[in-house]
Amino acid sequence: AAQRSGTAQGDGTAQGSAAAAASSSQTTASAEPAVGAGRAVSSGVLEPATSIPKDPAQLRAQILSAMEAGDDDLAFDLVRTAKRMFPDDPQVTFLMALILGQRNRFPEAIRMLDAMARSIPSTQATVWGQTADWLVESGQWPAAEARYRELLHHAPDTAIAHRKLAELLVRQGRRQEAAAHHRQLCRLGDVEEIELRSLLSIVHPFGGDAVKPHLEPIGSLGNARFAIGVGNWTAAAEALELSPSAYPTAASALRLRIQAQLQNFEPLAKSIDDTPAAEQLPADYWFALGTLQAHRGQHRAAVISFCQTVLRDETDAEAYAAMSRSLQAMGASSEAAVAAARAGLIEQTQEIGAEMAKNTDRDDAQLTSLIKTLEQLNRPFEAIAWKAMQVVYRQANSTLSAADARQRLAEIVAERKEQLSITEPDASRDFLLCGVDLESLEVEVDASAEAGGQN
Repeated sequence: AAQRSGTAQGDGTAQGSAAAAASSSQTTASAEPAVGAGRAVSSGVLEPATSIPKDPAQLRAQILSAMEAGDDDLAFDLVRTAKRMFPDDPQVTFLMALILGQRNRFPEAIRMLDAMARSIPSTQATVWGQTADWLVESGQWPAAEARYRELLHHAPDTAIAHRKLAELLVRQGRRQEAAAHHRQLCRLGDVEEIELRSLLSIVHPFGGDAVKPHLEPIGSLGNARFAIGVGNWTAAAEALELSPSAYPTAASALRLRIQAQLQNFEPLAKSIDDTPAAEQLPADYWFALGTLQAHRGQHRAAVISFCQTVLRDETDAEAYAAMSRSLQAMGASSEAAVAAARAGLIEQTQEIGAEMAKNTDRDDAQLTSLIKTLEQLNRPFEAIAWKAMQVVYRQANSTLSAADARQRLAEIVAERKEQLSITEPDASRDFLLCGVDLESLEVEVDASAEAGGQN
């Protein structure tokens, strides 16, 4: 299971070379006057003087040592001295920025790293990632998103950038966008369990995950998704009304879905009329439209809308169940049966996900069931990632030896690479639509509308 890590990497940054210097170098005899000499500590005893080496690698090692010991004041004193002595050393600059960031002096830290990235282009990726993290911490979310996306534009396989961007999008309630990054993490073989659970339910988080501190919601859309995750659709509607969303299209679509969920058909009809249909509208809009059309008995049109829903969100069990009912009303019993079965499989994965979100215990048979169901749903990369999780849990529970775990993980890596070599390893359009001929159905509905008939 992948572990969370910082964005800055050892290649070309202060952490990498300074850590190496710390393990291989000794402090030289010559030194500057002591930094922090005579500085009082909590015990009331004066600290001994800290020698300042002339060698930048040794000085960087001292700074890191102070940081690791939690002595922020000493680290700050040392890094300021290092910056005076070695103003052009990029690793000293990076350490200085890190320490400023630790002291919540984000604007200064960001300006410092931005200047370094302009003068040393090879540091841009590290700078984009680190400064994006600071922008998130300081509440500058659009700027943070822009930097994560810039990093991924230049380095599309950077797992930590996919992870941090997806986390930000989830907090903002933009779960469909986040899912694309979570799926990429599955393809990269670097995905965490909470990210896999997020892929089981795109509409809203599971209740146990919604309350995770690091996923604290941002904005009205994020708060609405959070409320739905804990089962309060009315609170979700209220959250969307409290303040305008920075993402009005997604917020408007979710508002429609909430009205459909609460069966408020009169305001739903008015809202739908005020929202022109367009291909680029999100899954929530199409679900709401399909629900209204089915309520009016317009089942062919409803099937089209539910098809548009599942093409955008293949985890929408409610959309598949509603599609099945409308297909049955049309007399398309074969496709209706497929859609109903699909809804059932998705519901199984979500029941397991919801249980795992609120319980730290892992049942091996439950994991096996989840993997098999995901394979039936033609979601191979998710299934492969869960296989790796299962190996980790089996080893932790002493039901699998370390050697056997390594062997099994090697087999899982090979399976993932094989899937990557397949042109279209994921579910096909025809599979997602349960065999419904969407194009022909659209032509039929359009012709019926022109003739003034019931759709």
